[in-house]
Amino acid sequence: MLRKLNQGDYQGAANEFPRWVNGIVNGVKKPLPGLVSRRADEQKLFNTGSNEGKPLVQEESLQDQVTWLEGYRDENKKTVVVAWQGGKVGEILTLEKFDKEYLANVFPLYKNARNFVIAPANKPIPAGERVSIFGISDIFKRGQTPSLNRVLVRGSQGEDVRILQVRLKDLGYYTGKIDAFFGNKTELAVIDFKQDYFFNTNADGTVNLTTWQKLWGEKPAPVPPTPPGTTGKNYLLLTKTDRKDIYGCYVLNLDVRLVGH
Repeated sequence: MLRKLNQGDYQGAANEFPRWVNGIVNGVKKPLPGLVSRRADEQKLFNTGSNEGKPLVQEESLQDQVTWLEGYRDENKKTVVVAWQGGKVGEILTLEKFDKEYLANVFPLYKNARNFVIAPANKPIPAGERVSIFGISDIFKRGQTPSLNRVLVRGSQGEDVRILQVRLKDLGYYTGKIDAFFGNKTELAVIDFKQDYFFNTNADGTVNLTTWQKLWGEKPAPVPPTPPGTTGKNYLLLTKTDRKDIYGCYVLNLDVRLVGH
């Protein structure tokens, strides 16, 4: 199909759709009714000629409308950044502790901001709701990062890996360099995080959608109380995971616990 498309043979490419309808059922390759129907719809859509389409226009975000930034110190000696949309306040950020890395990560949020100025000491901070920044991950969490749903494994790299490392560092799991590369230290930090937050001693280093959600979600599940009369003995702990098998059933995790050792 790709070869025919590259050759400009669009009708020939359209004729390829019915070929891709097979699946393996009980070890036998055969057409699947669902795929037959889907390919027919795709072929119909492919053959539909229309000039009525309109490009999607992405709405400009609040951060993209910011034209300049102004820095203040509040009554508690905290750094406050006011993001201005011309002469109008867009939003106000409060850095709950001073860290030049925090400030450096604020600037890229506002790609159209051309200047950062320090307000005079006697100039009052504009009124408005303030967003508290306790860590770099709080900056990322505010919707200025790529969609955090890509599955990451050892060897992955990119902006989402950097965000992962920053969040794990904020939570106290990662002590390595923020280099956007999913290496051994990042993998070990992910495993430690998942063991604490999913209560799973057999956690792996894969970061999936559930892991992303947990990174900014609830606190770790509490350790279950020791069953009465079991001190010094073994017991089994059966927990439900968020993973499903090929049949759509949830996978259970069985741990052996040594109580009192």
